[in-house]
Formats: sequence, C-alpha cells, structure tokens
Amino acid sequence: MMELPEQVTVPQAADILGISTRTLYRWLRQGRLTAGTGPDGRRAMCRDDVIAMAVTRQRPVTGHDAPIVTASWQEIRRLSEGLEGLQRRLDRQAELLEALIRLSPADSIEALIRKREMLEALGKGADNRPGFR
Repeated sequence: MMELPEQVTVPQAADILGISTRTLYRWLRQGRLTAGTGPDGRRAMCRDDVIAMAVTRQRPVTGHDAPIVTASWQEIRRLSEGLEGLQRRLDRQAELLEALIRLSPADSIEALIRKREMLEALGKGADNRPGFR
C-alpha cells in the first residue's frame, strides 16, 4: 500500500473527499479546511486534516444530518444478490415448515386447531388445501 505524503494537493484532497476541486476551493474560502503552500509552490493541505474531514463529513438529507454512504454498482449488485439468496432460503424454509405442519398428526380437535392456526400464521391458510384434513 502506497503511503500518502504529509501534505496533499487540492486534486488529491478532492479525490480523498469525493468532491470536485471546485467544491474544495469553495470550502477553503469558507474556512472549512485550511491550506498552505506546498514545497512545489502550489496549495497543499495537511493529509490528516483531509482524512478527518472525509471521515466526519455529513450532508443534510431532508432537514436531518446523515452520514454519506457510497457504494459501487458492483457492491450494490453483490448485496442485492445476497438478499435475494436469503429470500429464497426463507421461502424454502417456510415451505418446509408448512409441509411439516401438514404432515404432523392431528390426534385431537385441539391439535387440528393448532395445525390450522400455524398454517394461517404462515399466511398459507388451511382451507381447501390438499393434505389438510
């Protein structure tokens, strides 16, 4: 991993912060960050100050402050596929639970009522279903 210099230039700082250089210059004018002159005569900022700003930066969202969350499309796709896999597993477990309830013996009226309640709780309903007696 490449070590960043103690000072970073405006383009480097903007990249770390995920903003445009134009926005960074505006922040400098507003005093949100301070800059000095680097060894090459260009504006430079303390790397640690820029990293601290990147970690704590927040953007107002509908009147409330919320941390900025960024994710690539690949990360979003991977998370979405993971959620779809979980949903398939939950659906399969619900099917197995329903089958287990339907196959369990109902020795009494109470057991039959419990069986019906469990199926209804699963959202399947017991009326007019094969295997429910």
